[in-house]
Amino acid sequence: MLKLRNGHERNDVDGSESPGRARVLVVDDDPIVAESLADFLKEEGHEVSSCGGGLEALEALAEAERAASGAARRARPFNIVLTDVSMPGMNGLELLRRISREHPRVVVLMLTGYGTIESAVEAIRAGASDYLSKPVVDS
Repeated sequence: MLKLRNGHERNDVDGSESPGRARVLVVDDDPIVAESLADFLKEEGHEVSSCGGGLEALEALAEAERAASGAARRARPFNIVLTDVSMPGMNGLELLRRISREHPRVVVLMLTGYGTIESAVEAIRAGASDYLSKPVVDS
C-alpha cells in the first residue's frame, strides 16, 4: 500500500502471489538516487526494478506486460512508475504522457529536485498521481 500526499492510498496490485505488494519501476538518470529509492521500496516489501531513462522504462514496461500476458505468465506487469522529471533524452513529463497512452493502468508518480508549481500542475493534468520533491523522506 502506497500512501500519496493527497491522502489517498494506492493498492492497485494484481496477482494473487503477492497481494498488497506493488511492482514498482524507478526511473532516474542518477544511479545513486535510483538505487536509494529502490532499496527503500524493497525494504517496504515492494518488488522493484530501476532504469536510467525514459526509453529504457518504456521497454521495461512493454517487456513486463508481454511476460505477464504470455502462456507462462512469468511475471506481473508494473503497477507503479516513480520517475524523475528532469532526465536527458526523454524527460519525465514525456515519459508520463507515453505511459498514460500506452500503459493506462500504471500509476505514475513524478519526482523532482527542481519543482515548480507550473510543472506540478502540468504533471497532474497529464495524469500523474502525485508530484514529489527531492529529497524524499519517510515520515
